[in-house]
Amino acid sequence: MHPKMWWWSLRVVYFFQQPSSLLAAFGAGAVDVYTSLIVKTCGSNLQGPGGTFTSPNFPFQYDSNAQCVWVITAINTNKVIQINFEEFDLEIGYDTLTIGDGGEVGDPKTVLQVLTGSFVPDLIVSMSNQMWLHLQTDESVGSIGFKVNYKDIKTQDFHILAAERG
Repeated sequence: MHPKMWWWSLRVVYFFQQPSSLLAAFGAGAVDVYTSLIVKTCGSNLQGPGGTFTSPNFPFQYDSNAQCVWVITAINTNKVIQINFEEFDLEIGYDTLTIGDGGEVGDPKTVLQVLTGSFVPDLIVSMSNQMWLHLQTDESVGSIGFKVNYKDIKTQDFHILAAERG
C-alpha cells in the first residue's frame, strides 16, 4: 500500500491517494489508479548564475487578471542582475510588466521600467544583487507574454557594457 504523498513542481501539483480510498469507488481493479490536479502558478524566486523564465502559458495567451511576481537574486552580493527579452508582447496600455531593483516588490522608488506593448529595451540591469518583475493583466484579452533570460554579472562588467553601448 502506498502512503499519501504530494509533490510540487514549478507548474504542476500531483496529489496521490492511497489506493484503498479508490477501491470503494472503483472496485479492486482501481489499485494502481492515482489522481492528479494541475494548478496554475505564476512567479517564483530565482537564484543562481542565470536562467530563463516565461509568463504563464507562454507562448500561448496568458491568463486574465493575473498578478505574478518573480524575484531574481544573485547569491554573490557583489553582482547585479541583467535581463534581456527573447520575446515580449503584452496588451498595450492594459497589461504591464513592472521591473524594479532590490527585493522590495512594488516599491515605487525602486521601479526601473514599466513595460507594455511589444517594445522593450535590449538590456535591463539592476543596481543591486536583486531584481523583481511584476506582471499585472486586466480582465480582457491578452497576448503571448514574454520569455526572458537573466544572469548575474560583476558590477564592473556592467560599467564596461554601458560604456560600450555609449
